Amino acid sequence: PVAALLEKLGVTVQMLPHTADPVLVARASLWRVLEEDHALMLDADTIVRGPVDEFFGWIEERGFVASWFTGWLTTGGIMCKRIEEWAKVVPEMVEPAIAYGKAINGGVQGWSKGTTMLPAYEALTRRGHAAGCSRIVLDEIALQLLLPHHRHHLADHVWNTSGAFGDIGNARIVHYHGRKHCLANPRCDLWKEHYFEL
Repeated sequence: PVAALLEKLGVTVQMLPHTADPVLVARASLWRVLEEDHALMLDADTIVRGPVDEFFGWIEERGFVASWFTGWLTTGGIMCKRIEEWAKVVPEMVEPAIAYGKAINGGVQGWSKGTTMLPAYEALTRRGHAAGCSRIVLDEIALQLLLPHHRHHLADHVWNTSGAFGDIGNARIVHYHGRKHCLANPRCDLWKEHYFEL
């Protein structure tokens, strides 16, 4: 039954090689194992609600695409604290990251092979892990720190809208981050509907 569903949806499964890396370090290294020239990476707790051609256009044009998360700001209390924790690793990158303004979430991103962001993203995530930084959002904050220093496109928050408290009415991609799929929240009905259909 799974094979038939994958065929119906046009999905090809690629098994990833075993790694001893922590999950978020492995995610920052994913570009190494994908053969495609252009990739859109989505967390498994996302629902795509429309075409993504525009996103791929940005990937091809700019090399790396990050997504603004639900209108969050880097100057907000939670994000600012997470960024400032990295002062023990890259003190010179903290101020530009906070000044960037728009806070990203790593669950919706895209890249072209060869962009300078990819090796820098992997390397900084590894450094942050070694220093004990933000384990639950390790790669995400590494990416936030790197954005002011690398060519990229920042997709609007309709491309990464929280399924817990975002305006999902206009969202192109809804993201149920942090185990927020099945809450007693009307926004979660969308997830439940798709889940039971599959």
